[in-house]
Amino acid sequence: MSDTGDADPQQAATQAVIEVTTFANYLRRVVPVLLEDAEDTPEALIITLKDKNTIECMKKFLGDPQVPALFVQRMAAKDDTEVESGEGESDNVSYFITSEVQYTSSKANRYLSRSIQ
Repeated sequence: MSDTGDADPQQAATQAVIEVTTFANYLRRVVPVLLEDAEDTPEALIITLKDKNTIECMKKFLGDPQVPALFVQRMAAKDDTEVESGEGESDNVSYFITSEVQYTSSKANRYLSRSIQ
């Protein structure tokens, strides 16, 4: 009798559902519609999707059943003068993609960034 399940069960469990490049292209199309209210892909998102840490995070999300979610965070840096004058956001937008949740206070981050400058 031939056993058709010769593959290692652990290896089969960690196999990715789709390729990372296909998933990155999907995010490239979906994220701007959800977070930017636009159809074109911002340069900051393209740079983030090519980042080595982001690629590893996407691989983990696609291949590891213990990683149930992938978070895409859009961060817009505004100076107080821009907020007061009512100017729109320019190229001060960045993205962060991770599978881990980190709770931080935006107020604390703002004070920290001011003290570093």
